[in-house]
Amino acid sequence: MARLFLYTATYVAVLVFAGDLLLGWTATFPSPVASRRSPP
Repeated sequence: MARLFLYTATYVAVLVFAGDLLLGWTATFPSPVASRRSPP
C-alpha cells in the first residue's frame, strides 16, 4: 500500500513539475515552483 502511495505521489509531482516547465503559468497546474517564479 505504501509503495502505491509513493508511486502515485511521485507521478503527480512529476506531472505538475513537467506541466509547470512546459506551460510556464499556473492556470492549469498550480505549481509552487511557478507561484514563486511568477506570482499571479
